[in-house]
Amino acid sequence: MIQLNGTAGAPGIALGTVVILRKPVVSENKPCLNAPAELQRFEAARLECVEKTIKLHTDLLEHNDDEAKIVKAYKMILDDLVFISPIQKEITNGTSAEDAVALQVEKLSSVFAVMKTDYMRQRADDIRHVGNMLTQTLQGCNDFQLPEEPSILVSEDLSPVDTLRINRNYLAGIVTQFGGRTSHTVILAKTIGIPAVTGVSNVLEKFSDAETAIIDGTTGDVYLDPDASTIVNYYKRIDREKALAEKVRESQHVAGRTLDDVDIQICANVGGEQDMKPLEDIAYDGIGLFRTEFVFGRFSRYPTFEEQYEAYSEVVKKAEGRPVIIRTLDIGGDKDLAYFELPKEENPFLGYRAVRVCLDREQIFLDQLMAILAAGACGKAKIMFPMITEMSEFVACKRLVAKAKNLLQDRKIPFDEDIHIGIMVETPASAVLADRFATVCDFVSIGTNDLTQYVTCTDRANPNIQKLYNPYNPAVIRLIGNTIRSARQAGIEAGVCGELAGELNFIPLLVGFGVNKLSMSPALIEKVRYLVCRLNQREMSRLSDQVLNIDDPYEIESLVTSVSERALAI
Repeated sequence: MIQLNGTAGAPGIALGTVVILRKPVVSENKPCLNAPAELQRFEAARLECVEKTIKLHTDLLEHNDDEAKIVKAYKMILDDLVFISPIQKEITNGTSAEDAVALQVEKLSSVFAVMKTDYMRQRADDIRHVGNMLTQTLQGCNDFQLPEEPSILVSEDLSPVDTLRINRNYLAGIVTQFGGRTSHTVILAKTIGIPAVTGVSNVLEKFSDAETAIIDGTTGDVYLDPDASTIVNYYKRIDREKALAEKVRESQHVAGRTLDDVDIQICANVGGEQDMKPLEDIAYDGIGLFRTEFVFGRFSRYPTFEEQYEAYSEVVKKAEGRPVIIRTLDIGGDKDLAYFELPKEENPFLGYRAVRVCLDREQIFLDQLMAILAAGACGKAKIMFPMITEMSEFVACKRLVAKAKNLLQDRKIPFDEDIHIGIMVETPASAVLADRFATVCDFVSIGTNDLTQYVTCTDRANPNIQKLYNPYNPAVIRLIGNTIRSARQAGIEAGVCGELAGELNFIPLLVGFGVNKLSMSPALIEKVRYLVCRLNQREMSRLSDQVLNIDDPYEIESLVTSVSERALAI
């Protein structure tokens, strides 16, 4: 058995037979003996690709608007003269159509690949995917077919069009070398419920057709030719997942209420209006985290007040009266935008980021605060400040909120005069001072990802120290418990919006500490609510007290996992 490590893409577990999708190889410096004829060949291939995308777009419109939008974006590239004209020029100068496509794809994708935001870097994938489509068509490649058995599709790069055209009845999982968490392929894999792992280096060398593989899209682990015990273990996990999914489907829970009648709000994390669609068919209590950096990432310059207002108000309106916690810009760390021109830092996670940047760029901050306040007039919005480490920062932020209100009054723009203001507790400083912050905030929400990273002094992207990035570390748990209990004592709302809010094994602890709100990916809402409804808050409170006296993280994890599994009865 060989174990490989990649990046968690789309959650879930899959066992199947490896099927490798190899992209066409372009022969460099292929002679072009007749440029006019080569231009015609290229144009015929382009039109064929356009026709395929139009048909696929039409088919998808009937059942999945999100997938249809991705295919429509590919058609736009195929029609874009910025993409097409240089190819035509190369062919005119004596380059073959395949070579001309390869040159332009390399040129454009390299421009996007070095951009600082994940979103913009992933656009390099889009360019490559369109190039592959054109090359396959030029070379007369037939549509790829999977064998009629559960298959793990492996490729250096897999385009959404590839994914959409493959028979999903036999597609068990996906492994790729390229593509990240925000790539269209990962987004589609999540949409159709297929596990995906990305970032596995040299996949064409490490995988072989027809071998057995297990992939875990939640952890990023891949097992080639797994041994019997590993297969048995994963079959048990798959069976538990299926059983739980069936129980969740059969349940009639629409509110998060424990067995002893304690209400806990079950909310969603979003990055914009586009993330509201999955919430249309499920019950939820609000938006616990609106990541505004995704709004800023749509622009190559600072978005205006009007542009931000439109983005925020759309989410507030779609929430239909449910509260929407809008986090102010959390730029820096692993999230950068070129037009901010942030300094290069040796340790960006501990550097110039979030409110530290915003407080230095007052007008930019005021525009955002005004947009959030104005969006609050369309429903129920709240303002949350990230990366707070001392009281003076929070006071400065509140001062700018007051100034933003005055500016809106001067412009006669409606806004929520009584908007709630809180902080994201994600630094050890704010967690230690939770009792002090609770006296001046309307609510707090714990960002467990960064909090765990800072408390354990581990770079969560560094594979060499991943075992230390452990939320079951007693220090992390104590700070989470201190924050929630301080908020409850002050009579304000205590929420969790980091990954642990959707971690079924950790939720008994959060319930025991007295959390009011859990906010997570929309895909996890129904499972989390099902678990909450099967817990007794008083019993979980005793569990959390017990955990505070345990020093071993693995003993803590084993204990709370057993509680979660018993509650889920799986």
